[in-house]
Amino acid sequence: MVQLPTSPHFSLHELSQGVYAALHAPGGWAQSNAGIIDLGDRTLIYDAFLSPLANRDLLAAAHALTGRSACLILNSHYHNDHTWGNLGVPAELDILSTFKTRAVLTARDPAEYQQVRQEAVQSLSKMQALLVRASSESEKAHAQYFIVYYQAILDTLPLLPPRLANILTRDMLEFTGSKRRARFIPLDGHTTSDAILHLPEDNIIFLSDLLFVQAHPYLGDGHPDKLRHAIAAIQELRAEVLVPGHGPLGSSTDLDAMLEYINEMQELVQQAIRAGASWEELARRPLPAKYSTWIFSNFYAENLKFLHELYSKP
Repeated sequence: MVQLPTSPHFSLHELSQGVYAALHAPGGWAQSNAGIIDLGDRTLIYDAFLSPLANRDLLAAAHALTGRSACLILNSHYHNDHTWGNLGVPAELDILSTFKTRAVLTARDPAEYQQVRQEAVQSLSKMQALLVRASSESEKAHAQYFIVYYQAILDTLPLLPPRLANILTRDMLEFTGSKRRARFIPLDGHTTSDAILHLPEDNIIFLSDLLFVQAHPYLGDGHPDKLRHAIAAIQELRAEVLVPGHGPLGSSTDLDAMLEYINEMQELVQQAIRAGASWEELARRPLPAKYSTWIFSNFYAENLKFLHELYSKP
């Protein structure tokens, strides 16, 4: 049994010999999941976390597990909890992303980061107040999660802008090592720039935010039709182990659950539009019981708003 390195930011799970999922640890600054893949003669890391502190621990874990430094960091998409960790990547280590991911990050006005800081300070205060008055364990857990999230953002903001990928692709790339293959596949849906990592011989896929497990997915930077298409493409790969961007390890049933969530949200919103109801009226209704234990409950109202605006367009 391999002794897995430890970190306050993530926990490591061996999925196959030389393949590890790094899952966000409660209270840690990873704030998303990532992966370490030993190709046999090279080591890949999929996704970079939110905090460079968490990313440095990930790089150290990869070296401890494989006996070599990683040769490449793969960025799945542009969201901060998957790219700000690039700040912890040594200058000599290459970073790969799609052209779209780099383009979105390049277009960010540095002045936006001051606005992000202001919003983070305000949101941190709100979550701290929510924790004090929390009346249930789920509400308490929600507040605790986002207190840590905003603390990690405020710690990382002075280091921004994030380092960008220096190797870019629009197409699928295959990495072939002495032990296994890994296929970096652009597949939009969560945003306009998503990419998964498929290990065909291991029946494992690292999906980043194209899959949320036991968590409300964030829909606002993508399109439900493209997300459904992406889920269908992922299902065709018939992998046994799915590593989501957030939540525990998943399987095909979790893809089904996420697809059901998207379809139910779409039908709910379209019915409301036909009845002349606003998204605010929808948001005031009780959360469906089947989703009451899912994390990121704040995304529910945001998803309603996004879909209501999307389907209200002429």
